[in-house]
Formats: sequence, C-alpha cells, structure tokens
Amino acid sequence: MNKGELIETLAQLNDIPVSQSRAWLESLLGLIEKKIKKGEDVNITGFGKFESVKRAGRKGRNPATGEAIKVPARNVVAVPDGFSMQQAAAAPTVAVTTWRMLVTRGQVRPGETVLVIGAGGGVNSFTIQLAKLLGATVWVVAGGADKAQQALAECEQFVFREHGT
Repeated sequence: MNKGELIETLAQLNDIPVSQSRAWLESLLGLIEKKIKKGEDVNITGFGKFESVKRAGRKGRNPATGEAIKVPARNVVAVPDGFSMQQAAAAPTVAVTTWRMLVTRGQVRPGETVLVIGAGGGVNSFTIQLAKLLGATVWVVAGGADKAQQALAECEQFVFREHGT
C-alpha cells in the first residue's frame, strides 16, 4: 500500500474527505518528524520505534506498468524488524483515529486531562501516548490487573482498575 492508497483507505474507513485524511496523516508524520529532528526517538507501543535513519532515495518499479520509479527518502519509512507490511500499514490507521479524537475534535492542549476508558488495545495505547506527547495528564480505566499494569507502564500517571477485577 502506498501513501496515496493509505490516505484514501483512511478516508473511506472514517467517512471523511480525502483532503482531511491527508491533512491528519501529514500532521501526525510532521509531529513524529519534529521529535526525530530534535534527536529524540518516538516509541509507539505495539508499533515500534521511529528513529532517524539516513538513507538515499530508493529505486523501485511501478507494479502496474513495470516502469522504474525513484521514491524520495523522506517518503520511505523502515518497517521494524518482525513486522509484516500489513502490520506496518495498520499503524497509521490507529494513529489517524486517535489524532481525529484528540487533536481535531478534542483540541487537547497541554495541561488538560484525557480519560482513556479501556487499556491494552492498539487505539487506546496510541491514545495514551499521543495525549502525553500533547502535554495532557492521562487517566486510564483498565478492566483487569494485567491491563492496569500495561497502562501504568505506558502513561505513568493515573490508572484505575474496575472494582472487583
């Protein structure tokens, strides 16, 4: 799946215009890029580590025509070891869902509090991390001790476990 196909798929899955899907993805990638340019690595639980890697543009072939193409290095992201292409392609879908709720709709600002109900899944794990990155205090409600421990490891702030679990 190339970037254009990903943008179109995200737009269809979220029932939004392609222009909005493109803007979300570009904003998310821009946020990650800023952190990396500062020399910081960006770790997203369940999706791996984004880090600065210098490399030249890649040559490839258009699968439809066989024509040789050159892809700019800025458009290439390394797939972490142990991840399939499908897993790597799923990460932006989770990211765009979270971005839409926290940034576009919620307009979360530093110092605000974000409540995440449910811990352990990909969307909620990413939500915890993005909320922290935005400067919010994160509260998490977890359904069991194991999920509470996972959430605590991710947010190190406030974790509540449902009574009796």
